Parts: sequence; structure tokens; C-alpha cells
Amino acid sequence: MKKAAIATATAGIAVTAFAAPTIASASTVVVESGDTLWGIAQQNDTTVDSLKQLNKLTSDKIFPGQKLVVSEQAQEKSEKQVTATWLNVRDGAGVDNNIITSLKGGTKVTVETTESNGWNKITYGDGQTGYVNGKYLGEATQTAAVTETTTAATEQTQVQTETTTASSTEQVATDVSTYKVKSGDTLWGLSTKFGVSVNDLMSWNNLSSSSIYVGQNLAVKASAAQPAASTQTETATEEQTTQTETATQSETATQSETTTQASEEQTSSTQESQASTESTQSSTTQASTVTEETQADAIDTSASTYTVRSGDSLSKIAGIFGTSVSNLKALNGLSSDALQVGQVLKVKGQVPAQNTTNNSSSTASSSTTNNSTSGSSSSSASSSSTSNASSSSSSSSSSSASYSALLSEAQKHLGKPYSWGGNGPSSFDCSGFTKYVYGQVGISLPRTASAQYSASTKVSESQAKPGDLVFFNYGSGIAHVGIYVGGGQMIDAQDNGVKYDNIHGSGWGEYLVGFGRVANF
Repeated sequence: MKKAAIATATAGIAVTAFAAPTIASASTVVVESGDTLWGIAQQNDTTVDSLKQLNKLTSDKIFPGQKLVVSEQAQEKSEKQVTATWLNVRDGAGVDNNIITSLKGGTKVTVETTESNGWNKITYGDGQTGYVNGKYLGEATQTAAVTETTTAATEQTQVQTETTTASSTEQVATDVSTYKVKSGDTLWGLSTKFGVSVNDLMSWNNLSSSSIYVGQNLAVKASAAQPAASTQTETATEEQTTQTETATQSETATQSETTTQASEEQTSSTQESQASTESTQSSTTQASTVTEETQADAIDTSASTYTVRSGDSLSKIAGIFGTSVSNLKALNGLSSDALQVGQVLKVKGQVPAQNTTNNSSSTASSSTTNNSTSGSSSSSASSSSTSNASSSSSSSSSSSASYSALLSEAQKHLGKPYSWGGNGPSSFDCSGFTKYVYGQVGISLPRTASAQYSASTKVSESQAKPGDLVFFNYGSGIAHVGIYVGGGQMIDAQDNGVKYDNIHGSGWGEYLVGFGRVANF
């Protein structure tokens, strides 16, 4: 819409209200067995040629269940404007369709049709069309020509600046040894761009997870690998500054929180998100360096749980809470040392007993020896008790191993891109991701999110366990699914690729339907 605004300003034309034009709204029929184009044309007072033109048919062949447009009726267009900060435009009426572009708040559009699920078909820009969620459109406001001229001049300057910036940043040399992270980048994408593995990038940059942030400088060649000690110091500085800025820089903290909790329809706001993130990073670099002991002092060591932060490792957490790595892994059912930022760990408590077979056998054997009059009956009871205990222990061990395998498989794909209909392993959509991951551990799921919901046993949030599925509804039925990993977190495939998400966060919590169990982990 910027080009159109500039043209209006240059001509000095005042903005005035206008009568709403009309467009065609189609009347349709569903083909039944035995129907022909000629018969449908006769029943609806039209011609075969008209039906073929309306439905873009190249032959007279039709099939049962096919929806045909038989006539067009006039309905009014309406002028609206975007009320969200940024609004995604998709190629179909629903969030499962591909994003074409994003429109800035205040952009004026023309609503062509309103779909039954609340989505609108719109015309924007120089006649482009697409679909948006109608709840993010409001009544268009009219402004004076003088105001429009001033706004257009400002936007023209912004367009020139953005064009210059885009031209300078889009050309990324692949022969460099370091790279500055931009909005939209992922470790998987950078590994493809620079011809290296994700593991190499994590190793060269001392990363404990696949999370990266805008403005971060990454080594993309072994020659530029970052020393471990330096990374720990920088991480400690960043985390301590975040704690102190809660009191002294509340405005910056609020801006950062608002950006990270943007709704699904506003996540395309790359310019505002980048500005907010870079502002926080600039403040962080000005803080004084603190030691790991200072950071540990700021943690409540009497707590029974701990939320993983950037730069944490199991050995570091074990040192803070006075325990061992092996005890932490046993408490949390971990099969590896890998951690994710935001993951909630148990740091105190009793490790669940894994095997009671020996005790059961010993007790049964002792009972048999001391009570010889029981004869074969005592021997039989001892054997049965031992068998049941062994079976229970084996089942517990199998369940633990199955969830560990599930989580390990899901984490393999962090950072991989989203594609509608993607079945993996190079790209996924939401239900394609869950079907693929569960399939790798021997659990077969249906293909779509709604079918997976129907096939699962429903459980409440208080009953939900890691390994359950978590479902969302945007207003027209089950439309998204992820793998619940505990602590209010899930791993899912969404517009930004495969990543961890907070199921109660902005853009998720309001659409949360519930949990479904497909395996007894």
C-alpha cells in the first residue's frame, strides 16, 4: 500500500468516501451420482458453456461430490483496514494454508467475500488477493489530503531506507568465517547455507540448544570457533543483566516481553521484533561481567525445581543444588545430557524405585525356608510374587525407554522448516511431524490433527504426561497438534519451523483444547 499512498500524495488528491461496489458471490451445487453438466445446466437455468467457464473445466467430465458454481449473485464489497500490528495474508481461508505476505497495521484492504469460518477474501496493494482472519479487520477511517501527503512523504523515506537496508543485508557471502543472525534464521537453515552440520555450529559456538537470537555472532567455520570460557562469561553477563534490568530498565524488558509473546497473526513483524531484540542486546553489552558464583547466589537453592537458562548444563545445575549429574538424570528420566532453555527440572526429591524383583524374590524365598509346612503351595506363591514384580519392573523400564526415544527423535528435527502437507524428514506440517516422530518409535497415528484428536484418549491438563498430544482449535475445528514434554511446553511444527512452544503463551493459550493420550509412557 506504500506505493499507492505516495502516488496520492504526489497528485494532491483529497481522500473522500465512495459508494461500495458490488462483486459476485457464487451459488453452488454438489454433484450426485448420475448427474451430467447438461442436466445441471437445465435445472439451474444456465448453459453447459457457462458452467464450464465458471468452474474452469476443460471437458464435460464431472464426479460425485464435486462442488460446482452454477450462478453468481451480487453482494457489496466493503473497505476495511488492518487492526493488528502485522496481519498474515494466506492463499486459503484458514491457518493451515501458506502465508503469501504480511500487511502492516492501518493498511486499507477491500473485503471481497466472507467465508463461513470467519475468514475474509481481500484485495490489497495493486490488485493482489488473499485470505485473512476477519477479526483483525476494522472499519476504514478517512483522513485529510494534507495528513495523507505528510504520511506519504514519511513512508517514501522509509521505503528508500528499507530498500537500501534490504539490498545490503540480503547478499550474504558464504565464504566468511562468522555470521550475524537475522530474523527468521535457524541453525538448520544456516547449516544448509554454509555447508556444515548443525552439530558443528553448536560445537563451534558452545551452544547447549538450537536456540539463537537476532544479532548473535556465530562462527560458521572451525577456524572461528569460540572459546568455551569466553562463552560462559558472556552468558553469565547476559543473564545477570536480565535480572538487574527488571528494576532499572522496565521499559526495555516490557518491550522484549511484548515482542516474544506476539500472537500467531503478528509473528511476521520482523522489523519491530528485530528492533526490540537489538535494543535489549545493546543494553546487555553495557553491563559489568559477573562470575558464575554471583549467578548461583541469585538462584533459590531451596527450591525443588529449576527452569533451565541459556548456557546451563547438567553439571553446572548439579553444582548449584549440591547434587550429582546422575541423580538429576534419574529424577527427570533423562537419557542424555541435552537440555533446552525453559525446560523445568526436578532438583530435589526421591528417585523412583526401578526394580523390586530382588526384594520380592528374597522375601518369598525366606518365607519358603522358614515355613517348610507350606510345601508346594508356598513355593508357588513365591514364584508368582517374583514373576509379578519382575513384570511390573520390566513394564516401567520399557515405558521410560519409549518416552526417551520419542523425545530424542523429536529433538533431532528442531529448526527444520514448516511446509503445508510436509511429512518429513526434511520439512513438516504439525500433524505430519507428530505422525513421523511417533512412527519412529513404533506408534502409528492418523495423518491429520483432527483425526489424531479423535483417535486419542482425552485427559485433563492435571493428568497430562510427557508423551501425550496437545491440541488447538482456531475456531473451525482441531487445526494444530504438538507433542507435550511437560512443564507447560511442547515441541511442534509451526510457521517458524520445528521448535519448543509454551502451550499457555500468547497465540496458543486462547486456542488450547486439551490433551490426548496415544501411548502409556
